[in-house]
Amino acid sequence: VMRDIVKALGTITVNIEGSNGAPGVMDSNFDWKCKGGNSYASRATMIKNCPPNGHFIDYPNGPAVLDAEHALYLAQARGDSAPTYGLDRSNFDREVNQQKILLAIREKALSTGTLTDIAKVTALIDALGNNLRTNLETSEVRTVMSLASDIQPESIQRLDLNKSGVFNDAGQPTAGQFNYSGLRSFIKKSLSADPVVREAASVAVYNASGVPGAAEKVAQQIEDAGLLRSEVTNSPVESAASYEIYVISKDKTASRAKLEQLYGTQAKETNPPFAVTGVNFVVIIGSNNNQ
Repeated sequence: VMRDIVKALGTITVNIEGSNGAPGVMDSNFDWKCKGGNSYASRATMIKNCPPNGHFIDYPNGPAVLDAEHALYLAQARGDSAPTYGLDRSNFDREVNQQKILLAIREKALSTGTLTDIAKVTALIDALGNNLRTNLETSEVRTVMSLASDIQPESIQRLDLNKSGVFNDAGQPTAGQFNYSGLRSFIKKSLSADPVVREAASVAVYNASGVPGAAEKVAQQIEDAGLLRSEVTNSPVESAASYEIYVISKDKTASRAKLEQLYGTQAKETNPPFAVTGVNFVVIIGSNNNQ
């Protein structure tokens, strides 16, 4: 569908940025496109078909005007076969370029020239035909596109998983193989308008109540409220209170307020009665509660 959309728009302009200081992006995986259907094509033929170097995907840094075919194959390029450059991060670089292409499509589709050209609007609808069903009239689609143009490009944010800390250098989740809880938390935090979720505060829960399962119940409440559960275990000390909340990180103000609301007690800024590391809050379930 990407190829059909770009074809309907004519061309798009994408800002090329090679990774790790590379002078551009080149991926030889698609050089077969330069052979004109002849698998035995000479190097001279390839250069003629794909100037200046005989590579189908080969762009210096800076704005590049792409037709449908080049947009499609740039979206697939990840530099997994030599010679190549500008794609050192493989899939991550490919995803960055895919995001750039989508933004370029949006910019071109919402431009005045496209919105006022009924043929282009119709072509866009036709391009999406196999993936989108609607009973909107063409004029109504144009109105929707015009309204969407009010969203400023600087308001669109991209999430870079390569810098999120949820994957290690080998591309595996830092939480463990096939454990994508960190990825889910990162996306939830990034997309949420809830200040509690965005703070991503971690809470350790300790059970001093003597009631089996009390800590797990509280941990689930904390998770449901948008905070991150950390250690959940029995308390090494006794507590006669219903709940005790200890603040380790004073900057998590929304999370502090949420915990105080949940458990009806004011959080303490003193150190907890035992050593705790790696969390933002500690909740101790005391013996005087109704768990």
